[in-house]
Amino acid sequence: QGKEYVFVANSDNLGALVDLKILNHLIQNKNEYCMEVTPKTLADVKGGTLISYEGRVQLLEIAQVPDEHVSEFKSIEKFKIFNTNNLWVNLKAIKRLVEADALKMEIIPNPK
Repeated sequence: QGKEYVFVANSDNLGALVDLKILNHLIQNKNEYCMEVTPKTLADVKGGTLISYEGRVQLLEIAQVPDEHVSEFKSIEKFKIFNTNNLWVNLKAIKRLVEADALKMEIIPNPK
């Protein structure tokens, strides 16, 4: 159908919208993936943050944090970035990774 990118937003993010400036940036720079992040505030203590782990940038969600480290995880001093769950993904990149069986995703259990 000629579509190259998909924008995915968390269902509880009522402020999510398609920003054509971001889309144009991705196209011009040939980026295959983008996660919108924002500075973390005290209201954002339950969401994910970005960390450096084993030489790679990874998302860390509160459900992955052992109980004894939750207060540290909630710190806006130590973890300054908040994942908005607004994602931009190049569909050709997904196809390439799926066909190569290279799309490895971790399930994050989140008991409620």
